[in-house]
Amino acid sequence: MGHKQQKQYILDTNVLMHDPDALLKFGRHIVAIPLKVSEELDNHKSGVLEKNRNTRQAIRNLDGLMQNYNGAANHEGLVAQIQLDGLCELTEKYGATGQLYLQTEEARKIELPFVFDDDKYDNSILRYALAEKDRRGNGRGGGPRPVILVTKDISLRNKARMLGIEVQDYRNEAVSLEDIDVLATTGMQHLPEGFWSEVQFAESQQDSRYGSVTTFEHELVGSWYPNQGLVIGEEFESGKLYRVLETSGTRATVLQIPDWQRQRREAFGIHPRNMHQAYAMHLCLDPHLPVVFLNGIAGSGKTLIALVCGLEQIFNERIYTRMIATRATVPSGEDIGFLPGTEAEKMQPWMGAVTDNLEVITHEWEDDKCADGLHATGMKGASMEMLRSRIDLKSTSFMRGRTLFKRYIILDEGQNLTPKDMRTLISRVGFGSKIVVLGNVKQIDAKYLTETDNGLSVWANRFMPSPLGAHVILQGSERSAVADFVERF
Repeated sequence: MGHKQQKQYILDTNVLMHDPDALLKFGRHIVAIPLKVSEELDNHKSGVLEKNRNTRQAIRNLDGLMQNYNGAANHEGLVAQIQLDGLCELTEKYGATGQLYLQTEEARKIELPFVFDDDKYDNSILRYALAEKDRRGNGRGGGPRPVILVTKDISLRNKARMLGIEVQDYRNEAVSLEDIDVLATTGMQHLPEGFWSEVQFAESQQDSRYGSVTTFEHELVGSWYPNQGLVIGEEFESGKLYRVLETSGTRATVLQIPDWQRQRREAFGIHPRNMHQAYAMHLCLDPHLPVVFLNGIAGSGKTLIALVCGLEQIFNERIYTRMIATRATVPSGEDIGFLPGTEAEKMQPWMGAVTDNLEVITHEWEDDKCADGLHATGMKGASMEMLRSRIDLKSTSFMRGRTLFKRYIILDEGQNLTPKDMRTLISRVGFGSKIVVLGNVKQIDAKYLTETDNGLSVWANRFMPSPLGAHVILQGSERSAVADFVERF
């Protein structure tokens, strides 16, 4: 079978600022970096933000590839043409076998419509893309091949389409829409009451971590994954809840979870109100499961569940020594500027969701019902000061390089982190620690991130086949009638 046609991808600066290794992730195809992009990278290399670190890494990557290049400038503005196959460890790591072009603009000959400002950076990239399209389309420079501009800038993509340039978002780390649907629907699966009559065999076993478990064979098992929730019964909310521990072909081992309604499962005095909250609470209370992703709309109970499960395991079960709460510091409105004080004081305004829920836990509600639909039996002995004494508010900016032992970590607003940011934070988890990542992929404030390529979506998808992680999509808003109404639009 012949190879598909080789393509030429032109990378915009924001792609390398998002993923500094992007130039090595296009397989056998050609990657073109205009010198204008190199100049723009130089303008963003200073600073302590993730985008600045990524920029510096992208520059180092280019430098490393250039060190292995001994050619000289040649025709039509082509400064360097580097064969990537087997060039260095980086190209081997990502399987890059194409070429890297570093080019000047043969683009000054290209005239854009008068409405496009000639001095604007975006428009210089458009001119370059048009020049390359013309050169390749006319059979020059190695023959005709598709030329594709890759950028995370929506406005630039729209302008490129107006000019007839093929353009796309950077999709290397993005989760496909099909996988997004999987994340949204199979965090828990509803099976009919007659399911057990269809299994080929079932036997009880003893698991060293969870006690009595059941192993059986069924044709549906092939589509299951570790730590998926199963609800077996005619009605979802009244069915029996199980957790998939492991699968092999058509064989699965599952753990039955105690009835959350009859046995009143609770964490730090808080009871779940629906099946999704009950399963999320079960996962967060499992010390053998180091990574949990909770996704859901505003008011679904994400923060309260994560918080009370952590407090339960710190104060009552004494599994963890302290809680660390952090979040992506991406404002949803206009940035209010720098904040005074210590790290904890600077983080205080960003961690309102945590402090608000601490008030819920310590407050005595007359009707025994607290925010986000969970029920409270009361923690009359708990004071705000006592709870806060075991919670550290940390900035994600200062988490790099740390190793966290016996800590319960809550990472909020995970949808506003890049996959690389998320990787950095999850990799802080040391022996005896657990991280619970919270977020709502429908509310993304970070520039250039989407539902499919944010850190929460990408890493929840990557952990799906692993027994180390689990995810639940909490359904509906339990906060108030107002919150529920707003989330419908």
